[in-house]
Amino acid sequence: MTSTSTTITTGNDFEFTQQDFENLRSIITGETGIQLPDHKKNLMYSRLARRLRALGLESFKEYTAYV
Repeated sequence: MTSTSTTITTGNDFEFTQQDFENLRSIITGETGIQLPDHKKNLMYSRLARRLRALGLESFKEYTAYV
């Protein structure tokens, strides 16, 4: 059974759900026109996890609200 809250992490600090990826991908596409395919999930995680740390945020949900 699949779930929309599937965690997509690579053993790192933050939980990164499919919904987090979809929300951020939508923002990125809307603001820049850049379309990120599913296989870029780990890339997005690695780039944005640095931003979460720098901003002192604890989750991708907090980051989505921030942007």
